[in-house]
Amino acid sequence: VVMVLALVGLTLVLIGGAVGVVALTWLVLEEHPSAAYRTMTSVPQRTLQDSSKNGYVLLLGFGAAASQDPVQAGMDRRVEGADRAYAHACLTGEGVSSGGDQGASAELAGKWMKTADPAAQMRAEATGVKGWASRAEVSMGRYRQWLTKPFEDWGYGQSITPNCGLILHAHRLYIAEGFAQDIEAGVTRLETDLTAWRTVLGQAKTLPVKMLASAAMNDDILLRPELDDRFVSRLAKLARPLEQAEQSVRWPMQSQFVLATKTLDEAVSEDRSDARPFYGSVAAALPLPKQRRFNAYAQYYEAAGKAAAEGRYTDLPKQSQFVHAPPYGLGDIVMNPIESLVGVDPLPTWETYAGRVLETDARLRLASLQAWLRRTP
Repeated sequence: VVMVLALVGLTLVLIGGAVGVVALTWLVLEEHPSAAYRTMTSVPQRTLQDSSKNGYVLLLGFGAAASQDPVQAGMDRRVEGADRAYAHACLTGEGVSSGGDQGASAELAGKWMKTADPAAQMRAEATGVKGWASRAEVSMGRYRQWLTKPFEDWGYGQSITPNCGLILHAHRLYIAEGFAQDIEAGVTRLETDLTAWRTVLGQAKTLPVKMLASAAMNDDILLRPELDDRFVSRLAKLARPLEQAEQSVRWPMQSQFVLATKTLDEAVSEDRSDARPFYGSVAAALPLPKQRRFNAYAQYYEAAGKAAAEGRYTDLPKQSQFVHAPPYGLGDIVMNPIESLVGVDPLPTWETYAGRVLETDARLRLASLQAWLRRTP
């Protein structure tokens, strides 16, 4: 009995000693905020002061009840549990609905956007489109109201997100309703819509809004061979390549970085899957090298941003050069326990979302080329 108790005691002492050594190692590894970190946590300046005139506020309240003013609902909006689902819909560019008739129309409209000629599909289904638009009268009215407003993204560094699925559905119904009437109405709406979303793309300071604008613009690039020359000329003016501000993802990526710094403690303490292993729970209770991790990501984002600003999109730095997630070996587990042991999600990679915006730019260039070929004898 004495031997068993001695062995148990020795085991506990060794385990406690090992945990103490690990905790001391992480304390030693911790760093002070770096220059890159301070740069990445800078705050953009606001130029639009009146909330009631900002289209971003209306987008926040877009899904409010029909009896509510969407602008007021947007001003009163607080972070809610659905924001994670909203952010996912924004980042993937897919319209998400709650089901029923609205869900069916959203699914079908999304499929049209992936066909060779979405405008022809809208005209062929004119009766159905008009029925869907009349049943979505509230969303359509709010969408038209949003198109008339100036826009500035006020969501920097916050987890609050517009209901991108609902907004994308209203956007597609707005375009479809125009083409269901006739080509003239469809092209006019396309001009209005694409102009508005280009403004959003250039003004976006958060990643969900940037990706929402990119998805809406991809929908709008509908130049097709059967359009008359007068329509081709009108739309060709909108198909110019993206400008630097429209192409840049600097502020959206910084926003994700700032948000991660604010929510790290919550993410470490929260086991969302209820399946965190015992050693992960122990690691979460120890003094983790949090600043060291953020300094590494800040260096990665700073290097990627510099390369993108110089136009070196084919030679963007890789995240693995700065942060090994997932870890390559035992050393990486010790150096970055927050992701490898605790299980906190890594920050988004720059090339993923810069590539999405570049794809939009490529679509615009292709549409411009098609228009040029049509107008050239």
